[in-house]
Amino acid sequence: MAVVFKIEHQIQHCDAAQRLALRQQITRPHWDALDAWLQLERQRVPDGSAIANALDCSLCRWEA
Repeated sequence: MAVVFKIEHQIQHCDAAQRLALRQQITRPHWDALDAWLQLERQRVPDGSAIANALDCSLCRWEA
């Protein structure tokens, strides 16, 4: 998600409220796409595999 880090670098000069608004507007679609991809990939890998465990870990912590 290099694009997210690029966006964060570009908005670092903004105050907290502006950063939050910009994150919701610009960055949120990228995170939503990543979440959808993680969900799809999880369906494709067998239970108990290392990749499944890594995906499960990410998905369980997604809300945080």
